[in-house]
Parts: sequence; C-alpha cells; structure tokens
Amino acid sequence: MASNTHLSIQYVTIFSFPGMGFISGGDQHHFELLHCRITNPDQERRPITTTADGFYVTQSQGYIRLEGRDFGYMGDDCVNIHDNVHSGVRRVAPNTLVAEHIVPSTCPYAEGDLVEIRNGDYSPTGFTGKLKAVTPDYKRSEATLVFENQLPSQVNPDAILFNHRYGSRNCIIRDCYFHENRARGVLCNTADWLVEGNRFFHNQQAAILLIADVGPGWSEGFGASNIVVRNNRFESTNCVGAGDGTVIGLRATINGETTHYPLLENIWFENNQFQEMTGPNNRDLL
Repeated sequence: MASNTHLSIQYVTIFSFPGMGFISGGDQHHFELLHCRITNPDQERRPITTTADGFYVTQSQGYIRLEGRDFGYMGDDCVNIHDNVHSGVRRVAPNTLVAEHIVPSTCPYAEGDLVEIRNGDYSPTGFTGKLKAVTPDYKRSEATLVFENQLPSQVNPDAILFNHRYGSRNCIIRDCYFHENRARGVLCNTADWLVEGNRFFHNQQAAILLIADVGPGWSEGFGASNIVVRNNRFESTNCVGAGDGTVIGLRATINGETTHYPLLENIWFENNQFQEMTGPNNRDLL
C-alpha cells in the first residue's frame, strides 16, 4: 500500500508468506484493516505464518485504524508503525546540508518538505525549514538538501533530521488478538494513539514498545506522545526475557544508549490486566 487515501481492507486472511503481511509507505493516509487475519488454516498447526512483520508502516501521513484482527505466529512483530528519521549530516553552504549514508527508499526528501533539525540526543535545535531543492546521489548514498532559509551557523555531524511531510499519527488499535509471534506485539512510535480492548498472548518479546531508535541498522520514530493504553489483556508476554523482561517498553535510544532528553510524553495506562509474566524481571511490568 503506497500513497493510497481512504482505503479499507476487510476480511483478508494470510496463511503463509515469505516476508511481511501488510506493508504501507509513502504518503498513505486514512486507511484501515478490519477483521483481517494472519493465522494458520483451520485444523492445521504450522510453526510460522509470515516470516517477518504482520503489519508494517515505514512512513505515512497517519489516520490508521486496525480493528478486529487476529495476527499470530509471525517471525517478527505483529504491528510496527513508525516514521523514519535520518542521522548524520554535513553543512556545505549557508542553506545546504548533505544527508550522509542515506537510504532514499526509507528516507525520501522532496522539494517543499518541512525538515526539522534535531541535536544528536533528539533535543530541538529550534530550526525547521522548507526544502527548495533535493539532489540525491545514489552511488554515494547521499542527498543534498537545499533549504529556502539559512541554516544555523553550526550543525553538528550527528544531527537528526525529522521530515514532517510524514507523521503516522492518529492510530486506533481496537479489539485485536496478537499472539505467539517471535518478536514484539505492537510498536507504537508515533503520536496520538488509542490501544484499547486488545489481547496480547505469548509474544516472545515486549507486548507493546514505545520507542525512538537511531542506530546503524535503522532509525525510526519521532517519539511516542499522547498515547492511551486501556482495557487490554497481557498474558505470558516477553517469554524470552528480552529488554530485561519488560512487558511494555518505553525508551529513546541513540546507538543502543538511552538518551537523557525526554522525547516521550503524555502516555496513559488504564484498567489493563497482566497475567503470567514469564520474563526474568517479572516484578517490573514497565
């Protein structure tokens, strides 16, 4: 699903696929999956369904609804919704940056995009500018970004870029069953979420992960904010004890190290049930 609008996918079942189940990217917005399943065929028991994530949003313009879904036995996360960020720049002119080591498919830039420059710990620099021109250099894995206005006099090489053309916000995940997969249940890396009335069962790692993560493998998340998690049931999650056995993980990291800047904010948990936590630190639910 790439750059669709007002799209509804209903009653679709995936039994097996060598990769991800449902994938979305680009300028996608206002879309939903209702009563979709990733599961075994009736009367059959297989070790795996999809070998990777069940539902994966690499970037979008938000307004996403997942309701009445049954996702199980994946080789990775049940749901991963995020927007990509980019780390690593060099200032080559008063209004020009080069984004280094970039993957154009995961961090596209275009004329007219509003790009915010953050410090290397996610803290704001106070600068957001509109792009006047973009010149990619695919051989060097770089993109030259020319801004309409002048950049700060000093931009650190480890600066992080947020492209606000994207924002996978306003998500509803309701009355779903996420179970027996080989990673996390739901990765919630954006703003304005309602996670309500779901059942999480035997996810090998954290049931819910609210994280911004910049590293050599991937750089994801503007930071979770304004999140409501209520009336959910968590059973036997994080059975392998990943991340110190957390059931719900909240953190922002740079190359594996926790940042001190408080990127995550306004996160509310209400009336959730926790049962049979099997991780090594099951006294610590959060």
